[in-house]
Amino acid sequence: MLVRPGKRVRLPAEPTPGQLKGILRASAGGAFFDEASEDFGDSAYIHTYMSLGDAFNGVPLAPDALRMAMRKLDWQETFKKLARLAAILANRGGPFSKQLDAYAAALLAGHWTVHPVEGAIVDYVRKWRGRRAIFHEKVIYFLQALALIDGGTEGTSPSDAHLAFLGLAANDYVDDWFADDDRALEAGEDIVAAVADAARFNQQNDLLRTITRCAAILQNRPPRGSALSDSGIWDELERAAFGGSFREFFLSFVMPLVFQSRSEWGKTSAAGLVVNPALAKRCWSAKTTVAQDAAEEFLASLTLSRRDAKSEITRRSNGLPRAPTILLKKPLVDVEDELWAASPSAVQNQLHSGLWARLRRAAKAIGVEKDWFPAFGLMFESWCQQVAAWSASSASFGGSIHLPSSPGARDEIEDVVVYDDRAVVLFSIKATLVREDAAYGAEKRTATWDWYRKQLFRGRTRGDRPGWAWQLDQKIERLRQGEYEAVLSSGLDVFPVIVMYDHTAESAPLYDLIDRELAELALLQQPRVAPLALCSARTYEALMGMAAHGYRVSEVLREKAAPRWRRQRLETLIYEYAKMHRGADFRIPQMAAEFDRLADEARRRLFGSSLGDA
Repeated sequence: MLVRPGKRVRLPAEPTPGQLKGILRASAGGAFFDEASEDFGDSAYIHTYMSLGDAFNGVPLAPDALRMAMRKLDWQETFKKLARLAAILANRGGPFSKQLDAYAAALLAGHWTVHPVEGAIVDYVRKWRGRRAIFHEKVIYFLQALALIDGGTEGTSPSDAHLAFLGLAANDYVDDWFADDDRALEAGEDIVAAVADAARFNQQNDLLRTITRCAAILQNRPPRGSALSDSGIWDELERAAFGGSFREFFLSFVMPLVFQSRSEWGKTSAAGLVVNPALAKRCWSAKTTVAQDAAEEFLASLTLSRRDAKSEITRRSNGLPRAPTILLKKPLVDVEDELWAASPSAVQNQLHSGLWARLRRAAKAIGVEKDWFPAFGLMFESWCQQVAAWSASSASFGGSIHLPSSPGARDEIEDVVVYDDRAVVLFSIKATLVREDAAYGAEKRTATWDWYRKQLFRGRTRGDRPGWAWQLDQKIERLRQGEYEAVLSSGLDVFPVIVMYDHTAESAPLYDLIDRELAELALLQQPRVAPLALCSARTYEALMGMAAHGYRVSEVLREKAAPRWRRQRLETLIYEYAKMHRGADFRIPQMAAEFDRLADEARRRLFGSSLGDA
């Protein structure tokens, strides 16, 4: 994760107790740091990036000057170079890779030392090279958006050194908030917002898990309890969204494009050249059995023209682009009769939210939009239960699981329950996606905590379901009162976990805010109840994978609840376990087998043969 360097601040010489408390909270969350350190707060996996303003004591390149620099460049050549850079970033080792370091090297080797200002830039880059990055996913999207809306049509092509300079200049603006906060920030809330924003970028997902999860959730209609469980309505929804069945669409188009984005783009070809993240419009599917017109229609649905980009990408008051979320929705840009991908990550985002959005639009078109959200919740819940069942079938699984016979059945304790003779883990499964204005498109620092507070703590007003924390608290009260004695002892240690389909954006200050609110509302305060933990879908799958390989889920979460890990991400703890086992992926065997079946069927559909036929 890459974030802006901490600000240099003047602390009060004699702080009041309140000021001291705020300073300590912010410091623990990473608001300040020693300039010689590359770490940010509690996590060794958070780094800072370089910026031009940081080189000149907080004075950035003026917005008009940055826009003017882009106008002098050819927008098509600039976008292509940025797209190639994004592919290298995603598939060649990240922001500190040798390939990206070449851009810093180009800047240092260029003619930058004649003028004192240029010399200062060189000195700054030389100082931080290898410890702070210049390029990261978010700044590349920012520069791509700037090229689309301000780039010239007859300009020059930027050199590597020129791109590095633009990256330094853009880094001063990429994390700016566009709107004033509508209330006073709580202690640490600014860091919650910054980490939540940064955590959505520079992610390297396990494609085996991501592809298998996506297919398993969306290929079957929801279980009983939803209006969309009706086969006729579900078939109509699939036709409206995909022109046929989801599985055929997924295997014929989505999987091949995602595979190509990960396995080819940014890699080095046999000829020693970087493979461009580009597709030929009319022959992408030429060597397959897929109809060309269907392939072209699929690619067109993901394609952004420059004309449309200018209308979709809005500007800030200083003329620079706001969050270019359109590049995540339509990651292919029409450039000189080719389709260039903004980044492999943007293409792979179709697995997380792009296909979800297709189904939502289709549900609206056929008049069942209100049924889509609860239906997806049941579908995600069913997937998490399947993962738990796979894990529990392993001979190495420690403990037992309890799953309801159907959603909301009388035997339901929680969506997924894992227990042993000492403890019980209550997994509450939540498929709600974070709203765009609190995620990639967030404009206010208050948006992240406002969203979490609503989801966790809303009461029973106006017929709303109680918030997630209220729901868990009620389950624990029933446990303590002995209502689940047929399955669970009332005196077990309890580990409450919320599993989110979307990114959790965990951070130390977020956990602080959650803990404080829980204490004020007297929720989850019963004896022998661990602090609430957040968990993304991929982290949940990794945790269940650990269980299938012999780790007790309750013991991993007991370690997460201890002071060393309490305020850190569960995913980071699991990664530390993996490092101890020489990079073990903790995959569940059945999930890997399901992925192999998907890949084999995709090959049959595309080429008429499977790996077994070769």
